[in-house]
Amino acid sequence: MNIVRIVLVALMVFMVGLLAVLALTGVNVVRQDEPQWAETLEHLQQNAVDKSRQSATYLSYARCAAQEHRSDAEHLFRAMSAAECIHAKNMQRALERLGGRFCRSDNGTDLEMVHGADSVFSTRENLLRSLRREDTLSLKVYPAAIDRAVAEDARYAARVLLWIAGTDMKHARMIQFCLDSPDVSCDSVCYWVCPTCGNTFTLRIRERYCPFCMTHSVRFLSF
Repeated sequence: MNIVRIVLVALMVFMVGLLAVLALTGVNVVRQDEPQWAETLEHLQQNAVDKSRQSATYLSYARCAAQEHRSDAEHLFRAMSAAECIHAKNMQRALERLGGRFCRSDNGTDLEMVHGADSVFSTRENLLRSLRREDTLSLKVYPAAIDRAVAEDARYAARVLLWIAGTDMKHARMIQFCLDSPDVSCDSVCYWVCPTCGNTFTLRIRERYCPFCMTHSVRFLSF
């Protein structure tokens, strides 16, 4: 009987130990299955969709500016539309490099895109709305996203977000100049856009190499 009891106790201890190991292993598996860059992946997904929509919005603003014979604003909106498209593609690439998959969302309605396409607002109103958007993104949204990406060790995503934040900040200054100097004509090339990172330059200031990604200026897109 003593031997049986000893065996039963030993078996119970073994089973308790096995259950404990399985429980701990299960916890570890769950933790490993959770995305390491969950918040960064979510931000990249949401903002890649937003950037794609905004690219279309800026194109509609450019058409509105052309109707009002505001060539300066038209060139600027076309340049910013190209930059937004490049930003969206870079975000998608960063998302995929982190193991995510970009899901194109057709849900919801971009109010600015619809109004812009219908030319409901004037060019000045479109510039003011664009200025508020670019300021908000560059000063509030992207700094927090960059800090999050760095904390999650998503370095490539952090680099892409830095490119975007810097470009959006420049866009805000360009929009402000366009608002302050509405009589400046622009019948030829006024802006250059880096095809790699979306960095935007005015005709007066064109670097030989993009300071963000070191792309040579011969590859820049002109608007």
